[in-house]
Amino acid sequence: MRTAGCVPDLDSFCSVIGPLCDLRKTKKVQELTKEMVSKFKLSPRKEMVVKIIKAMRANKEVNETVEMISFLEEMNIEIGFESYELVVETCLEANLFILAGKVAIRMTNKGFIPHLKVRQKVFQGLADLGQLELAYILKNKFTELNS
Repeated sequence: MRTAGCVPDLDSFCSVIGPLCDLRKTKKVQELTKEMVSKFKLSPRKEMVVKIIKAMRANKEVNETVEMISFLEEMNIEIGFESYELVVETCLEANLFILAGKVAIRMTNKGFIPHLKVRQKVFQGLADLGQLELAYILKNKFTELNS
């Protein structure tokens, strides 16, 4: 950013990251997002996080979406419901039910509960894989949040 002659701020990062997401240049998006958060201590808007996750999902970059959410959580960036839901759905599309279950648990720890269809897919996938303990933990978390 500085080499381009602009002072890095949230708007300048968003004006670069947004079009890169549209072009699905997710490697560069990841680099810029990490630079924005860790180096410049800027917090991306929730809409921007959703856009980043959608671009990664379009490229079928499952592990990268989970890593991005983990990185943002570690940096104490507030992540919205839609971002978590997209990551869980991305995992489900790739039939990575254990990973989807782990993300769903992190989601519930933030007070969010996935939509019913997503919950059912995660639970059924875990049960089909024989991951009954994780399925049971998730079921309890969902029940706890519903009450």
